[in-house]
Amino acid sequence: VLGAELVAWVQILLYVGAVVVLLLFAVMLTRAPIGPSEDLDRRRGPALLIGAGAGAGLAALLVDAYRLTTVTLPEPGTAERIGEAVFREWVLPFEVLSVLLLAALVGAIVVSRPDVSAGKGR
Repeated sequence: VLGAELVAWVQILLYVGAVVVLLLFAVMLTRAPIGPSEDLDRRRGPALLIGAGAGAGLAALLVDAYRLTTVTLPEPGTAERIGEAVFREWVLPFEVLSVLLLAALVGAIVVSRPDVSAGKGR
């Protein structure tokens, strides 16, 4: 399993796409004003320094903790075996998930659209 690079790349692409879609829906569904804010611009410098320091500290901690760790990898999986597993053993959950995601997308579009009937005097 540790040698399945295709699964890793597909999982990364799916999660990145899901996060982007989630952020787009959050931006579409909030009615926040667009533009600069005086409250947020004042503390940008200290926040940047604290974030960079915390990131550097975490990176140093992780590098030091796993410096001498070695992992022996099994034989890598093939795309053929992954495709067989997805489309033979996991075909029903795969299709159910695709219908669920389609319903969520249609629901988000319906929720984010402006109410057309409000302007007609109903």
